[in-house]
Amino acid sequence: MNPDSAIVVGVGPGLGAAVTERLASEGVAVAPVARSADSLDELAADAPGPGTVDPYPGDATDPEHVQHVVDAVRDAHGPVDCLVLNVPGPDDAGQGVAETTPEAVERCWRMQVDTAVRWTDAALDDLRAPADADASGAVLATNSMAATTASSSPARGAARHGLRGLMRAYADILGARGVHVSHCLVGGWLDKPSLRERFPDHDTWTDPDAVADTVWHALTQPASAWTFEFDVRASGDDLRPL
Repeated sequence: MNPDSAIVVGVGPGLGAAVTERLASEGVAVAPVARSADSLDELAADAPGPGTVDPYPGDATDPEHVQHVVDAVRDAHGPVDCLVLNVPGPDDAGQGVAETTPEAVERCWRMQVDTAVRWTDAALDDLRAPADADASGAVLATNSMAATTASSSPARGAARHGLRGLMRAYADILGARGVHVSHCLVGGWLDKPSLRERFPDHDTWTDPDAVADTVWHALTQPASAWTFEFDVRASGDDLRPL
């Protein structure tokens, strides 16, 4: 399936922006969602055609904003074909067991898992294929290796594992209705300004544009050969067990 319209949730200067640009370059009408209106406006101004980029600044965890974006995309471009969930966890999730509180776990879970449920539910009627069609929409969630391995932040790790389990269940259930659900594990160090600044001595970086190419491939796979989970990393990064 080649999508006509897409919503990309959680668009920062790394992977979210790269996926938005990749979709637009393929002619997709893309609705990027992030808190920063300025960064979205800049992205829209610089994004390649022939597709369009219509920014929707706001809180991705707010149910009213979720419904507003889905309704607006539907009104402008028809049913939502594609949903990319690239939602980060909170910065203040705590690191060790001593800092892990029920509130921290709830905050991480709400941002990662609840948000994925909310957006998928809002777009579900658009994504599901009619009874006489072979396939319809696609949902892709990005995640970190904290979804499969131990994390220094138990609260963040719990939410990352939860998101992976949610997408697995969605893949099993929604696949029967022609919705391709996939889960992208970014196993390497994603090349973005904030990480470059924090870790100036690190020298192996995963290119967001290259990951966006892989995301596009997953979103457009034929129904006869869907991929659920894939792990992306730069050459030279340690291959940790899934």
